[in-house]
Amino acid sequence: TAVRAGDASSGRRLVVVAWKVGIGSRVRTNQVLAVIRGEDPKEATQPVHSPTSGTIAELAVPALATFHAGSILCEIQECQHKTRFMDICSDCGKDLSCVSIYEEDSVRSVSVPYLSQKVTTTHDVLEDIEVKNVARLQEAKKLSLVLDLDHTLLECTTNPSLELVFARPYRRRTAAIASLQ
Repeated sequence: TAVRAGDASSGRRLVVVAWKVGIGSRVRTNQVLAVIRGEDPKEATQPVHSPTSGTIAELAVPALATFHAGSILCEIQECQHKTRFMDICSDCGKDLSCVSIYEEDSVRSVSVPYLSQKVTTTHDVLEDIEVKNVARLQEAKKLSLVLDLDHTLLECTTNPSLELVFARPYRRRTAAIASLQ
């Protein structure tokens, strides 16, 4: 969404006095994005409000720069509502109880143990969390160990000989693991 300030037909030149957000900032509808005024320093300042919720993708006019009224000041990438908590978007706070925006294939519910409600999110968000977690563990030189209920070792090494174990059906895994010991 393009954010514009001033009436283009006025032909006025305006100045961005200050930005209240930066690239990547999450904004809500009616949040103040910038403060502007006319070219004359004696003119009163006025705020520029966000027309929608989302993330600032671009600032087209730097602070203290002059621009023509009606020009694009910034671009907002609208919120995709990728994560919900009790039918409220966790990014922008919008009530989504009457909005069905998810496709069945892209949604997964994630239980939060200490709450009775569920957090709903998309596969993309879950994959991003997993990638960041793996990077964090690798940087800290930590081992990520995953066990199932009967304590069968699922994943803890990069040993190439274990590819044989994971390639076999589940019932033969016990024998394959025993043969590696």
